[in-house]
Amino acid sequence: MKKTLIALAVLATSGASFAQVTLTGKLGFGAQRQPVNATAAAPTADSQQGLIMTDGNVTFAANEDMGGGWKAGASMELRLRGRDDTTAARDARVTLTTPYGLLTAGSFEAPTSLLNAFAGAPVELATNADGNAGSNTAVPLSARANIDAVSFTVPLGPVVMTALYGEANTGTAGFQLPGSSPIAIAQAGNQSGVTFGTVIARYTAGPLVVAADYTNYSAKAGTFTGATTALGPGVTLGGVMKQFYDGLDRYRIWGTYDFGMAKVGLGYQAVTHDAADQFAAGVSVPMGAFTFGLTYANRAAITKTSTYLASGKAAERTFTGAGVQYNFSKMTDVNVSYGTHTGAANYSDEYRIRLMRKF
Repeated sequence: MKKTLIALAVLATSGASFAQVTLTGKLGFGAQRQPVNATAAAPTADSQQGLIMTDGNVTFAANEDMGGGWKAGASMELRLRGRDDTTAARDARVTLTTPYGLLTAGSFEAPTSLLNAFAGAPVELATNADGNAGSNTAVPLSARANIDAVSFTVPLGPVVMTALYGEANTGTAGFQLPGSSPIAIAQAGNQSGVTFGTVIARYTAGPLVVAADYTNYSAKAGTFTGATTALGPGVTLGGVMKQFYDGLDRYRIWGTYDFGMAKVGLGYQAVTHDAADQFAAGVSVPMGAFTFGLTYANRAAITKTSTYLASGKAAERTFTGAGVQYNFSKMTDVNVSYGTHTGAANYSDEYRIRLMRKF
């Protein structure tokens, strides 16, 4: 539910125009255990256990109807204490709705679209198979990423087409006090040194949704010497990383079908440069105020020495999750979820019990 904070009406010679600012958000608190690699030198590093604020954000959004099918919007999400990853993330975007399509530009968190194959199953964990638990890399699916990008979306009947573009940026450290560490350059954009272009097609027909996307990457060496980057303090992109991403192609397809009594989904990803294929599936079953769900994710083994990946051969990894959610109302729920991992590392199971309030 959106709460209108400010509403302004401005009359102009070209017609009526109005803008309004809305505030939405959520807060979640619970008990959880993130997966821990028991064989690591510091097995609890970057893990958050026990009672913890698991989710929290406030989003401000401003929209303006300019008439004639044109609309402008802007939104900014402020993280509250409790996002359970260790990487700073933000969501700030501007949008322009035109008679021809939707233009979006900004910095936003882009999780792997294979999560759509989970079919809305109420499995709410620290990792959730999408790399959301910092350096606890037990998860098999591609990690989420915070990107600076621009996209254009065009509806074509039952098909919605989107083109997305992100460009590699470089930067230098900012002001530095004597004896202190260099100021991070998180505002430098896509610091990984990777430029990418994505084309997405999504088809909807009643209970059926099918989508496919293609991404091509190019890479260049970063210039972040002496600064804290996404790769670590003073690390530059080059060598193996550049070799892997430069010319990389990624193909993904996923779909869901809602039978009414249950919703099921499947997803598959293939990547060139000797990367492992990935598979995801899920089912969600609503029963009154309860919703039950199961999810499964698989990252195939790399069976040969890789030309592009530093790790070379790698064992298969899987994630299996189960969850149940009880909705007290549309805005308040309690969720209990459990997940288990298999793979080369000795990762522990994970769980979360969480009370969520949205507003």
